[in-house]
Amino acid sequence: MTARALSTLVLLAGCGATPPPLEPVAAPTASEDVAVYVKSAMDTTADPCVDFYQYACGAWIANTPLPADKPAFARSFSVMADENEKLVHDMMEKSAADAKAGTGDPDWQRMGHAYGACMDEAAIEAVGIKPLDARFATIAAYKKSADLPALLGAMQSDFNPVVFDFGVEVDLKNPETQVLTLNQAGMGLPQRGYYLDEDPRSVGIREAYVAHVEAMLVLSGVAQADAAASAKAIMAFETELAKIAWAPADLHDPQKVYNPMSFADLKTVAPKFDWDAWLKATGITVTPKSVVVAVPDYVKGAIDLASNLDAKTLQAYVRWHTMHNNANLLTNAIGEQEFSFYGKAMSGQAARPDRWKRCVRSTTSWLPEIVGKYYVEAKFSGDSKPIALGMIKAIEDEFVANLKELEWMDAATATRAVEKMSLITNKIGYPDKWRDYSALTLGTSHLENGMAWRSWEIKRHLAKIDQAPDRGEWFMPASMVNAYYNPTMNEIAFPAGILQPPFFGADRPSALNFGGIGMVVGHEITHGFDDDGRKFDGKGVMTDWWAPEVVGKFEESAQCVEDLYNGYPMLDGLHVDGELTLGENIADLGGLKQAYRAWKKAHGSEPQAIEGLTNDQLYFLGFAQGWCQVQSPEYSAMLLQVDPHSPAKWRVNGAVSQVAEFAEVFSCDAGKPLNPPERCEVW
Repeated sequence: MTARALSTLVLLAGCGATPPPLEPVAAPTASEDVAVYVKSAMDTTADPCVDFYQYACGAWIANTPLPADKPAFARSFSVMADENEKLVHDMMEKSAADAKAGTGDPDWQRMGHAYGACMDEAAIEAVGIKPLDARFATIAAYKKSADLPALLGAMQSDFNPVVFDFGVEVDLKNPETQVLTLNQAGMGLPQRGYYLDEDPRSVGIREAYVAHVEAMLVLSGVAQADAAASAKAIMAFETELAKIAWAPADLHDPQKVYNPMSFADLKTVAPKFDWDAWLKATGITVTPKSVVVAVPDYVKGAIDLASNLDAKTLQAYVRWHTMHNNANLLTNAIGEQEFSFYGKAMSGQAARPDRWKRCVRSTTSWLPEIVGKYYVEAKFSGDSKPIALGMIKAIEDEFVANLKELEWMDAATATRAVEKMSLITNKIGYPDKWRDYSALTLGTSHLENGMAWRSWEIKRHLAKIDQAPDRGEWFMPASMVNAYYNPTMNEIAFPAGILQPPFFGADRPSALNFGGIGMVVGHEITHGFDDDGRKFDGKGVMTDWWAPEVVGKFEESAQCVEDLYNGYPMLDGLHVDGELTLGENIADLGGLKQAYRAWKKAHGSEPQAIEGLTNDQLYFLGFAQGWCQVQSPEYSAMLLQVDPHSPAKWRVNGAVSQVAEFAEVFSCDAGKPLNPPERCEVW
């Protein structure tokens, strides 16, 4: 069960449309006018009781062109991420110069080597794809189905998830240990619907994908005629994989994907597949005590499909995915071809991000805690920690108080809910202990650095099998503008990157802080009790700790939320998927309500902060303006299929419509769209 993040936006590569690049406007500091910052985004001609998102964000949206190198741009996340990226860029430029001169501590040099090699375009062009020759030789050696386990294991140990994928995760029913997990994978398109749906958008994506695969095979050295035939065969094979794959909503259900078995039992899932040879090829040296297979029928079916595929097509399929897996480490021609499909066609992006941005991102992804360590030294003094912890405590107290008002919750289950909440670990800013990278050697070409990092990282992960988890480990870099809840460790984490304006600032009006970071806190707390989080107890064990009749009432309330969001339209003929987004929507509703009530109790009598707006109105504006966003239609269409978060407009309007206090604050007449006669109440 993976951690629940606040936003998908900052986790994805930047893409965009054609207007001139936007010059981001940072959130105001103490010396600047917060009122101007808030009011300049508003469209006061809109009725807040009809479309609060337009009321809060309309002027900003109208005046904000989508940057050419992004698929989406948010007034909060993107501006903060851009500012953090510029700061990290300056650090990396200096570290690269120091690494070249042989100065600085080992981690500083390691960061400099990674970034410097990425920025050396001449060296990247000179090396070409030669370091992949060994991978291609392994692929070319495949002759028959008996060779399949060794081939897949070798590729998967390089983070190249062909046919199926593996990883190491905390055991959902025994969180004191970590287990080998197998999951569906092996498709180059984001999810099964792209292969199977017959709408014009999906058909067009499939056609563009086949052309892209063909082009990438040619760039890898395959003759044009062979590449064209192979691309079509690869599409046919991946379509068969899609037919047996689960939809994204099913993969989000922890009970559905928890299928533990012994290694001996795994052998019965695909009896003709040599699992011992696969283990050896992946680098797993000890037979795992247990294996969790997320989708057993998929793993069996995918292995059967691959085993029956002719050798030439299987070789081409793995070769294509090897190119795809390494595209951003290779020559400009290969990178541009990869971008032409995944950036332009899939996401509506006009231009690749500048090389320095790509290099900052790759270095951060490889060395998150080295980058985080130096970022924290430069940006995060730690003064925010006690303030953030105080806010968390206030919102947790409100969560407890709110339990007494819930009609569907009985006293015994409420007591257990309070017990779980009292056990939540709060991680603020950055890890107590930074990761040790001393065994990672970098400093050659960009591609070879990437391959060296993968080798180091896969060993780090494999060493976790059958071992207790490190409860001090973080799953986001300290510089990231995001937050998460992790159910198996019952923890919430707020990286230093998000603990700044406009989400948080010690000198900002309390209403804005609670509408910003306070709502984020409430959102993450609520994740511990959403449709998935409620299935884990305070120790992170997936278990039925609720009374059966309470579960039934909860599911009725959750169904109300699912139905509500299912009705929200986006683009031509597309709607929000209420099932896929259910957990995030529940967290939004609970977080907004709890943070408001906590703010009201602690700060409700404060003097008016901004002329023309009550502090109560400012709270809801602080929340809504955190989601002001522009994005391409192509990106919107993709996210509707794969993103567990609702689109920004409906994250705002959906949430405020279900919080009764919002209608009171903005004097919304009964029956207005955001003051409905009946509301969904989960938390």
